[in-house]
Amino acid sequence: MAAPPTATPLEKPRIEHAAGIALMVAAMALFAMMDLAIKLAAGHMAQPQVVFLLGLSGLVTFASLALFRGERLLVREAAHPAVLGRNAVEIVGTSSMIVALGTTPLTVVGAILQATPLAVMAGAALFLGEQVGWRRWTAATVGFAGVLVVLQPWQAGIAPGAAIAVLAMLCLSGRDLLNRQAPRALPTLVLAAHAMFAILAVGLVWSLAGPGRLLPADPPWGPIAMMVLVAPGAYFTITASVRAAPVSVVAPFRYTRLLFLAGLGIVVLGERVTLPLVLGSILIIGSGLYALARERRAAPALHSNDAAP
Repeated sequence: MAAPPTATPLEKPRIEHAAGIALMVAAMALFAMMDLAIKLAAGHMAQPQVVFLLGLSGLVTFASLALFRGERLLVREAAHPAVLGRNAVEIVGTSSMIVALGTTPLTVVGAILQATPLAVMAGAALFLGEQVGWRRWTAATVGFAGVLVVLQPWQAGIAPGAAIAVLAMLCLSGRDLLNRQAPRALPTLVLAAHAMFAILAVGLVWSLAGPGRLLPADPPWGPIAMMVLVAPGAYFTITASVRAAPVSVVAPFRYTRLLFLAGLGIVVLGERVTLPLVLGSILIIGSGLYALARERRAAPALHSNDAAP
């Protein structure tokens, strides 16, 4: 019986790249489902209770993954100022995102969050001294103009929920910048576990001080189960994606999250996709892809495999 054909040296990278892309798209679909679950839960629960549950599920996910890989959770590097700062902006960013999802259309929040890579690039240039050429600055300007098109402040001002989504985007960008300042000896999963523990602690205190209980009298078990079960799958698949292929190959497919959010918003929530939302999303995604391509050309060594979720 003939042996099955094996991939040639030229075909193997293509197969790995295709697998990494497929995993990234699957991860974005799962993250979109998690966002939907958070929105549905926030409609029946107090926001601090959602923060508590998200922190709990995230802590269990990341701590379990770290322990499975033989990594220690209690390490001295966790007290580094950059790690503590990262935890602080993660708390504000996650809490803001939950508030935004509870009060703003899913598609609008998704479009605003797509500007995160551009904000990270701008922040790296302004605060970390990274070199950013005029082409990428132009791309960032166009992307932020796309955010304004989505927000339409010239119509009736910026809705509070949309403004909070912008705050979430800026905080998540700050988190990614502080990731670069964290000690390299601290594994990514341990770093994420400490952030989730901080969110859990804040959600616990906030829930007991506000609603007075961790769950409502009639919990929305469907969205809660969806949120808790989908989150581990999302983090597993995105980790597998960046391990299967270079980050420069899979990163552009992060933008598929907006497509999944739009589909869920239309089908499940009955949201309407407006022309400003479409135009703004095109500006944000187009400028983000262009900036990524320019960065890849300028510094290809930065885009090697990375295990960060």
